[in-house]
Amino acid sequence: MNFNFQQDFPGIESITNDLLIPLLGKNSKIKNEDILKSHPDKIKDAQAANIESIYHVGEYDLGIDTLYVFEVVLNEKARIDYSRVNIQRAIRSLLLKFTAALIFFHYEDNKGDWRISYLYKDKSLSETTSAKRYTYILGKDKPSRTISERFSLLEKKEKTEKTVESFLEAFSVEVLTKQFYKELSDWYFWALKHVKFPEESKYIDDKNHEYRAKNLIRLLTRLLFIWFIKEKDLMPEELFDFGYLKLSKVISFL
Repeated sequence: MNFNFQQDFPGIESITNDLLIPLLGKNSKIKNEDILKSHPDKIKDAQAANIESIYHVGEYDLGIDTLYVFEVVLNEKARIDYSRVNIQRAIRSLLLKFTAALIFFHYEDNKGDWRISYLYKDKSLSETTSAKRYTYILGKDKPSRTISERFSLLEKKEKTEKTVESFLEAFSVEVLTKQFYKELSDWYFWALKHVKFPEESKYIDDKNHEYRAKNLIRLLTRLLFIWFIKEKDLMPEELFDFGYLKLSKVISFL
């Protein structure tokens, strides 16, 4: 897979021609439907999520199923890394129409970070809005090795092997790579030198070092546990949405 994920959003035309067609072939139906024009009832939710437009870009036949492709354009007020709750609320009703979708999120000027989400809904859940969601944040300063490997894995599959389930298998890989552990280790040893915990000043020499190390390990393990249960959808996503928490704090104060 030669596509460069480590860049500003290259435009939906480039996504189609340089990523999707080499991956899935030309067996697609080009739609380019403006969802907010054809479904004005979604405009209010879109505005609340700082969404400027939602386009149904196209559809790709994957065996007996169809992969739907959407483009979501955000205004400058949106936080592409945090504002997931409102964004999901705005597009949630779309899940009733399909089993699987690739959604590309980016800003109006195509600058800054952008996002690829794969949404998959088991057929047994066809009457609900429940779906599995897997997301990668991309951009010039974002690591792209994992997403590149995922698409390369899909590209190497035979045509008959490219199914909505194979996309699910590719995207649901746990992003706990050597790079992740190295960054975690680097941060731990940096914090061991520079971070101070309450009451550690009463310890000296080795005891001080031991006290700080134990607290850092406790902090890291608890954060990792919280992130794990969040990724497994065992906690409401609102608890990780900065905008939602900030609004809730204001509301509770009033």
